[in-house]
Amino acid sequence: MFFCLLSPMLYAADNDMEAHLSFEVNKDLGRKFDVSLSEGLRFNNNITNYYRSETAVSFGYTFARKHLKLGVGYAFINKSKDYSYYENRHRTFGQLTFKESFGSFKLSWRAKFQATFQNPNTGDYKRNPKLYFRNRLMAEYKIANSRFSPYAYFEFYTSLNDAECNRIDALRSQIGCDYLLTRRMSLGAYYRVQNDIQVKNRQNIFAVGLTASYDF
Repeated sequence: MFFCLLSPMLYAADNDMEAHLSFEVNKDLGRKFDVSLSEGLRFNNNITNYYRSETAVSFGYTFARKHLKLGVGYAFINKSKDYSYYENRHRTFGQLTFKESFGSFKLSWRAKFQATFQNPNTGDYKRNPKLYFRNRLMAEYKIANSRFSPYAYFEFYTSLNDAECNRIDALRSQIGCDYLLTRRMSLGAYYRVQNDIQVKNRQNIFAVGLTASYDF
């Protein structure tokens, strides 16, 4: 599952190192509903160039004894295009997450559909919006008598509306650890590898990230 994480040169492609920063605020709206607001920044070109920001809001509904969660959301993305200018994009998404705990272990599966709308005035896009179906498998472990929770996940992206319809064109693997700073706030760090596959101009992205979240 994590073979692409352990084998960076799996594909003959360009490589780049990135750094990611993100902050998220979460608020429960009763026993089953919640809302989240997040902001993320990314730096590429071996962490020398700011190239992307993303502001997102999402709403969730938890049911089936907290085993299932439905979510919908919107993201505003400002992204560098060919290092010459920045383009605004809009993304909508819906997702379903299943969770199950086994003692200190927690396993989850997330299915996510997303549509990303690009600005038609800044390019001749063959796909607009870009439609993807994403599947993520994740394992978490709560260390006993500790504030640390390591995790790992694997995710694949299925393109739904390109010329080769319904093909997997990207793989993502990530390992990380969250630290419960206070009852409401946590910090995290991760290492991520993302590989393009079955597409032209493939790229392998290696990223380090820092996260922070606060729960009301």
